[in-house]
Amino acid sequence: MTQPPLPLTELLCSVAAIWAEKSDASLARLGRLVKNDTRFFARFENARVSTTTATLEEFAAFFGDAGNWPDGAVPQEAVDLVHRVGVTTQEAQDRAA
Repeated sequence: MTQPPLPLTELLCSVAAIWAEKSDASLARLGRLVKNDTRFFARFENARVSTTTATLEEFAAFFGDAGNWPDGAVPQEAVDLVHRVGVTTQEAQDRAA
């Protein structure tokens, strides 16, 4: 039996943690880079916090760009987020061509 997919906010936080580890940077830095908001991820400690579709799309576009990963390789979890949010990245367009 397969596991149900993670809720989008949980997947976002999971991919953010992977990015922070691989980039040797904090979640505050990631929040500043994408949303100019160093407290963005800190607010998710409160389980009642949510985010907008537009914000999910911004983060998905960021994570889907290989240039935003230190080794230039987008991890599968980030690909999953990009796919679930429905963002088309330049890399995906290049692969389809």
